[in-house]
Amino acid sequence: MENKKVLIIKNEPILLYAIEKKIQKIGCIVKCINNINDVDLNTLNTEFNLLIADFSILTFLQKFKESSQKVSVAIPIIVILSLEQTKHIEQVIECGISDFVVKAPNLNDLVARTQLALLRAQIAHAQSEISAVNNSIAC
Repeated sequence: MENKKVLIIKNEPILLYAIEKKIQKIGCIVKCINNINDVDLNTLNTEFNLLIADFSILTFLQKFKESSQKVSVAIPIIVILSLEQTKHIEQVIECGISDFVVKAPNLNDLVARTQLALLRAQIAHAQSEISAVNNSIAC
């Protein structure tokens, strides 16, 4: 997972700090943002390998997933839900979110999910490149 870039958008400073430190321990480069207005949709897909965000920004996440469909491999997104928000899991899945954890997340579980999401994205990217090579050979 070395040098993978993870963006965390969370408005709770203590939890944000704890998640940041845990994800850094697996070798990821982490950028933390606590204000959604500081996020540039146009550069998210090119600058980061994974997005971890709070459920309260689902509208943003939906816009992001729509914009990222223009890119061959969209980055995975893990959403953090509160216990009351678990009733919205279907909505999260329909939005195309990769995975979710319930607050207060077990940080080891979140790290494992982060590693899995990054691995899946890496595999999808490799498959996309293989497909592009195969298509160019066939032509």
